[in-house]
Amino acid sequence: MEVLSKEQSKKLRERQILERARAIYPEFPPGLITPSECPDFCIEGDSGSIGIEITSLFRLPMNTPAHHKQVVSLAEGKFYESAMAPPVFVNIGFLSDEQCERENQKGWRWLIDKNSGSKKDKLANSLTDFVRRHAAAERFGTFSDREMDGQLHADTLPTGFEVIHVSASQVRAPWQCGESANMSLDTSHLLVDLHGIITKKNEKLRNYRANAVGIPIWLLIYSGLSLCESVWVPPSIGVWRFPSDFDRVLLLSIERSRVFEIATFNPAEIQGTGTQI
Repeated sequence: MEVLSKEQSKKLRERQILERARAIYPEFPPGLITPSECPDFCIEGDSGSIGIEITSLFRLPMNTPAHHKQVVSLAEGKFYESAMAPPVFVNIGFLSDEQCERENQKGWRWLIDKNSGSKKDKLANSLTDFVRRHAAAERFGTFSDREMDGQLHADTLPTGFEVIHVSASQVRAPWQCGESANMSLDTSHLLVDLHGIITKKNEKLRNYRANAVGIPIWLLIYSGLSLCESVWVPPSIGVWRFPSDFDRVLLLSIERSRVFEIATFNPAEIQGTGTQI
């Protein structure tokens, strides 16, 4: 099984993001996706070509405790013990101990009961089992239903987890984990972050156009690979306008499985910079 370098893993992840956005946004043109650099991809179709630059916008997770990293590493190792295990991409968000105990006292008591095994092993085993079942059934997606009322079903998360994302992959990419964090509904943070990202990428647009001469260049911003990294996109995003020379700016909300078009205006139209609302 081929093991990808960090750069190859990044390119594969960007390709998956582009294909996901194109699948749910009908204005993406059909055509052959060709990897490149500066911009990241080109789509070559019968009606013409476009360049795509991809960048991320996500909530910074809290520092991941070492024991959670150990859980993920242990679970990944157990999953691939079988030679028949298919390569999958997995991203995990853990619940805080306080929230886990509050929501599911029975599950929490089982998790911390040392007589039935260590907490780390229980978390790892239940994570492995969850991923194994979903991979075998090719049931992929982002799962966030937790056992809070005793009602269990195939997608109910194991005790101790806030979110588990499982998707098919062509190669073995390292499983990832982040921490639970309350989502802020303060739209000013999103506005400032988007403005900073678009402005920074706009400064590089001259290089993109030099490498992809004569074709439109789109900027695709994605809001994280899972619920634990995604940002809340308010309805008011439809009236925000940002200074940009990109031909089109899009925001992929993975959590909502939706692509938002970001309104822009030519920075030369006004004095200085700043976001208009």
